Amino acid sequence: MSPATRVPPPLLRGIVSPPHVIAWCIVCALVVFWAAGFVEARADQLPENVGASDHFGNIIQVSAGGGHTCGVTKQGDVWCWGTGHYGQLGNGLLGEGHFPRQVIGLRDVKQVAAGGQHTCAVQKNGDAWCWGDGYHGRLGNGQISNSSVPVRVLNLTEVKQVSAGANHACALRENGDVWCWGEGSYGQLGNGFYRSRGEPVRVVDLADVVQISAGNSHTCALKSSGEVWCWGKGTDGQLGPHRRNSASPVRVPSTIKAMQISSGGNSSCAVRHGGDVWCWGSSGLEERYGRVTADGRFPERITKFEDVIKVAAGYRHVCAIRKEGRVHCWGVGTAGRLGNGEADSSRVPVKVADLKDVARLSAGTNHTCAVQKSGKVWCWGRGTSGQLGDGLAKSSNVPVLAGEQTGQATH
Repeated sequence: MSPATRVPPPLLRGIVSPPHVIAWCIVCALVVFWAAGFVEARADQLPENVGASDHFGNIIQVSAGGGHTCGVTKQGDVWCWGTGHYGQLGNGLLGEGHFPRQVIGLRDVKQVAAGGQHTCAVQKNGDAWCWGDGYHGRLGNGQISNSSVPVRVLNLTEVKQVSAGANHACALRENGDVWCWGEGSYGQLGNGFYRSRGEPVRVVDLADVVQISAGNSHTCALKSSGEVWCWGKGTDGQLGPHRRNSASPVRVPSTIKAMQISSGGNSSCAVRHGGDVWCWGSSGLEERYGRVTADGRFPERITKFEDVIKVAAGYRHVCAIRKEGRVHCWGVGTAGRLGNGEADSSRVPVKVADLKDVARLSAGTNHTCAVQKSGKVWCWGRGTSGQLGDGLAKSSNVPVLAGEQTGQATH
């Protein structure tokens, strides 16, 4: 029997013939190529120059997290960049984004907070939303699953500000009370218990709060009186002389008349109305300036450093804005996180290279970002996950412009 008249096997008889086989092979090949291209597009998160610098700008606030950064535009949109393997970039995809990309389905935002592997934001109507790693319930939606798009935080309205720590988040409401959710094993939720919660719980015995800041495993609040109260992990002096963990707020001494606070990895800092800075915690690690003590329980003043208007505490470094709009940093200099063109650590504040007219500032785990009055965002420090936003995925010891592939800064 010739090949042209060969009869198909019984199981295939009436289903396929040589012409059908060829057609099916072509269709299968096309599907395979299409699927491969689709997977590649998701892995690369689209070409790096699409949807980034064309519409990114006019930033009014920025937040640096564990390995990612987010910013809010004047129009109320949120843009994120850096590592996004848990969905913390909020663009519906997983993986790294080396350029800023807009968060999906979120408008009219007034403030954003980048945590360890999750992000939260507040809309102008007072609703709170989170996305990214949902383990321990850190998204506040009653679930423990991850989400690459924003999900609404349950039972929380009239939110004024949010702050995201390593594995938890807190919200300040307009009436001055504070609510927290996520991991609570160190008491960082402040509700009197040492366990995690997937939806917001109220911090006990705390009122008249005007600002909050979440660190690695502790949280601090600034009251209208200028007092600072902290809760959570305290074994490194994060809570002041308390020297142990606390699931309810304890008062930090020597911070009366504080006007702004910031909590980092295992430390916190406060700016007083006179423009001086006080820091505590971390058992004498490099982010604490001045005399190194056996522990860091008592706040110490950053000597010979005044006229400060804002401070931002990272994991092992601290940065601050002075009245003239310049930024100074101190602490561990690895990966260039001090921004002065060097990689050396410094116990005294050093000026960030060629950066002026700064209005807002945020310090992440190993990088820092600043917003100029013009709305431009400049970042420095570790950038290997794209958290600097310049498209190069490289660390930089001087500020680089986010949203544009410029390499080194030109101011």
